[in-house]
Amino acid sequence: MIGYICVGAVVIILAVCVIRFYNKVIHLKNYVEEAFATMDVYLKKRADLVPNLVATIKGYAEHEVEIFASADRAIQNWNGNEKNRYVRFQAEEELAATVRDMHVLTERYPQICAGDNFLMLQKNLKSLEDDIANARKYYNGVVNTYNMAIATFPANLIAAILGFKKESLFKISDWDRDNTIVRF
Repeated sequence: MIGYICVGAVVIILAVCVIRFYNKVIHLKNYVEEAFATMDVYLKKRADLVPNLVATIKGYAEHEVEIFASADRAIQNWNGNEKNRYVRFQAEEELAATVRDMHVLTERYPQICAGDNFLMLQKNLKSLEDDIANARKYYNGVVNTYNMAIATFPANLIAAILGFKKESLFKISDWDRDNTIVRF
């Protein structure tokens, strides 16, 4: 009789632990979704701003056909409805490359920087880039917390049984890792 009570108590304790773990991971998973959605809002704003920036610069440097063709491809490929985060991050990187190319063009053609439209777009883009950087930090922090929660022992056993999978961190491209050369 005492054996049944002990086994029953152990089963109840295990069930409570599994339920608490499940609820904790669901909370963390929801934070990951919220962090991604927040970052996505800023990425969408940038995706909407980039065509205006490209159009403004095109007027000054129409012979830069290759840069504008890659910019147009990046704008077309950016799909705010893509569910796969890895695919979204790749498309986001293409769009970021477009922004970098536009910065290169403004260095080549300083007269672009004198236009009021360009200055306004540049100011908006700078603000958006800061917001995106902050959203990425938040997203990666939340993903890291979630990934640690499902990777530590014995939680990793329960997470595997319940089907929780590791989330991808947002990583910067090799181009962003390179040192910036400042010329005077």
